[in-house]
Amino acid sequence: MFDTSRFQERLNTTIIRPELIIKEEADSTNEIAKDLLRDGATEGLIVIADAQTHGSGRRGRSWESPIGGLYMSLVLEPRGIGAPYSAYSLLAGCGAAVALKKTTGLEVKLKWPNDLYVRSKKLGGILTELVVE
Repeated sequence: MFDTSRFQERLNTTIIRPELIIKEEADSTNEIAKDLLRDGATEGLIVIADAQTHGSGRRGRSWESPIGGLYMSLVLEPRGIGAPYSAYSLLAGCGAAVALKKTTGLEVKLKWPNDLYVRSKKLGGILTELVVE
């Protein structure tokens, strides 16, 4: 199970105070986040699962999400960035690659437009979805 207390200890945020939802198994962290957003959740919501049974990637592709990985969705309300929404996936991927390199020392590469690689092996992917009210 994901170590919530360790995560919160190391979380150094100045703008967003996250609300954490932790699941051992979820259909999809993105779907849970979108449902909670419709029910009034706000920016900073983080949904984490040890496994997903119906994870999804780009263009509705299935995303295998067995136990042993980290599957997470984060709700943001971007403003003032000046980039089109289509660039957010790339921006998130760059941020994840930089953060992983900084915290692990590993050389993380970004494969267009949203896959993270270490030593030619896929480490993860970024999927952004726009929810409009």
